[in-house]
Amino acid sequence: VNEGIETISIENSNGLSGKYSKTAHSIYIEAMDGSGMGFSYNSSLKRDTNVHQLALMAAEMAKDMKKAKKIETGKYNVVITPGALESLLEVLLPSFSGEWRRKKITKLNFGDQFSEMLSVEENPLANAIGDRPHDEEGTPSRKIPLLKKGRVESFLFDRETAALAKENVDGSCSRAGYGSTPSIGHTNIEIAPGEIKSVEELGKYVEIISMHGSHTSNPTTGDFGMEVNIASLNGKEMIPV
Repeated sequence: VNEGIETISIENSNGLSGKYSKTAHSIYIEAMDGSGMGFSYNSSLKRDTNVHQLALMAAEMAKDMKKAKKIETGKYNVVITPGALESLLEVLLPSFSGEWRRKKITKLNFGDQFSEMLSVEENPLANAIGDRPHDEEGTPSRKIPLLKKGRVESFLFDRETAALAKENVDGSCSRAGYGSTPSIGHTNIEIAPGEIKSVEELGKYVEIISMHGSHTSNPTTGDFGMEVNIASLNGKEMIPV
């Protein structure tokens, strides 16, 4: 369990003065049943977590994964839970760094096209853990579209990187604490809903609940390989795989 109240103050020699406070509450529960592993977690701006329900979810997952079997080779529709999706975003998001763009490290350019079904925004105004009225340089917060219907729309800049790159854009400055230097960072990442209204439309599908290995990826090339360690094959019944 991790919870607290944080106050951020910022002042500079140009007369800027800003201050805001925020709360955060997060809980992570892990359970083991023989070789079966299960977990559950929740992050929120307030203490509204049903701990008992989270514990039951972790225990049931561990009980199910104790019976998990390897899946048959084939093509499957895949549903990725938010936690597992975060592992994939760790590989993708560095490519939207304005510093990477300035140094020609990223392979992305304005107008590059992904699937039209994918829209991704950096949104510090969302009612979530990363919300803030301004960034760590005092720039007012705003939504920044990274991908709009699959098209690369924006890169993330702080003021220094924007000046060096001769770009008239900023607002993505973060710093870990008083003793750290400002740098480019993101807050809340929002992914627009797709066309699927219910997973039942997919018929049989694999739900990926947890995977690991993103730390071995190569963000500059986009190459990655990850192991799925908690998943289920879903259709008429749920089968742990």
